[in-house]
Amino acid sequence: MSQVQERVATVDVDERWLPPSPHREKILEKVALGRAHIEEAGHNQPPLVYFEDGGMMELPRVRWAGGNQFVPDMSEGNAARQTHYTDVCGSIDELKRIEEEEPARVGTDVAHITELLDDIQHMMERMHRRWDVYKEAADALMAVAQQMQAITGPDVPGGLAKLAEMRQFLLERPEEVADNVPWLHKTAEEVRSVAGRNEQTLYAYREAWVEAGAHYLHVKGSRTWNSDNGEAS
Repeated sequence: MSQVQERVATVDVDERWLPPSPHREKILEKVALGRAHIEEAGHNQPPLVYFEDGGMMELPRVRWAGGNQFVPDMSEGNAARQTHYTDVCGSIDELKRIEEEEPARVGTDVAHITELLDDIQHMMERMHRRWDVYKEAADALMAVAQQMQAITGPDVPGGLAKLAEMRQFLLERPEEVADNVPWLHKTAEEVRSVAGRNEQTLYAYREAWVEAGAHYLHVKGSRTWNSDNGEAS
């Protein structure tokens, strides 16, 4: 099983909403690669597929059109919640095709032309809203990074030096331990203090990373992101 196939197997979606083959395999692969994501639409409603470049379609209607392009199945009429193409480029290409090959249709099929223009506007606005989410998260992460940079820790090398002194004394001068208990205890407490402050430092970093992770999860949402995805929706 390839890496992509393994990722496809992890996509969680009710099979009753999946389109027929080969469209189901193609859309699940796109989701697994993080180039689209699926969102529930409510009880007994078909889930929606959101494409990275702004398009949106009802999952059962998704049809692979070759390459990276998907189009909705219109055999049962248009759905209120979908675009004709996965991205602005597909809509622009269709407009250009109509203008060149069917110019009269611009005047006779105003509804379709309007839908294509509305799709372009919707996708551009959706991507812009996504951009705002990224920028807000970036600002939040910058604040967390500054918080982490301000964290200071104890003198660990100094603590280790104290430990080395105690080690040397205990291993090389055991006969003098009884006469040096106060110094040994003081040294041991100094070592303990460094370790305790080091723990608090790690806790502070951990809490900051938890906050950073929360910002990441907020941006990621239900999308499948991997390091080799390229751009993601």
